[in-house]
Amino acid sequence: MYSRCPDAVPKHLAWIGGWAFIINARGFANVVPDEIFNTDTGRYNPGVYGVLYEISEEDEDLLDGYEGVEGGAYEKVEMLVWVQQCEGEGETGEGESLERVALVYIDRRRTEKATPRLEYVRRMNRGIREASSSGLFQPLPGWYVEEVMRPFIPEEEG
Repeated sequence: MYSRCPDAVPKHLAWIGGWAFIINARGFANVVPDEIFNTDTGRYNPGVYGVLYEISEEDEDLLDGYEGVEGGAYEKVEMLVWVQQCEGEGETGEGESLERVALVYIDRRRTEKATPRLEYVRRMNRGIREASSSGLFQPLPGWYVEEVMRPFIPEEEG
């Protein structure tokens, strides 16, 4: 994100329930509707975790270009997400879960799972590292990376 949007400021780890992370037929990330509870496994589905950034209008315009909004690759959607404030934040200073509106880019046409492009694997791994090690907010959960993202995005060797 930092290389694409110079004004972007990471604010929180965000979570969207009822959606799933995939790599689509174009070889890029997408989120698709998903059941909240999996009756086959008897478990709740993990939803989608990601970093919630504060961005400028200029950065939003840049993102629209990168995501191919004008050409129809992705659609901009405002969605409700949950964020967990860190200790020291919130009214009590103990942090709390809050609902926020976030801009999410969704490809509603390509919703089947596929293989990522090689160059995209490198970008995603950089993003995973950044989101897993940030001291500004709660990091991306390790279990989520391993169970949800790694089946699509192999860890880089070396």
